[in-house]
Amino acid sequence: MIKARGCERSGQRDKTLTESHSDETTTVMMMMMMMKNPAVLVLCTVLISSLAILATQSTAGPDSCCFQFIAKPLSKKKVVSYTYTNMLCPVKAVVFKMASNHEICADPSQEWVKRITVVKKVGNRESN
Repeated sequence: MIKARGCERSGQRDKTLTESHSDETTTVMMMMMMMKNPAVLVLCTVLISSLAILATQSTAGPDSCCFQFIAKPLSKKKVVSYTYTNMLCPVKAVVFKMASNHEICADPSQEWVKRITVVKKVGNRESN
């Protein structure tokens, strides 16, 4: 009988230990589930932020583009230099740098623009 009682007690103790272990596991699992949602949210926020930063840093777009052209011809004497807009710009243009340090956009298909660019090329070759 003593053994039987001991077995019963042992069985109850095992059952009690198993139940308490199960309760602890459930509690731990619930804590993990509660922590999991904010952790996922923080992780997603960090990833999206880093991608946004990388995207803005790696965007190698043009510094400036022309969207309007000057209508009247410019004086060749006042033009110091010229450049073409970046090929990524939606409209191809010539940017004239003036003696006054202003930059003026012009349509490269206009004859007066072609004349100035030819003169300035020749002038640049002669000065080098």
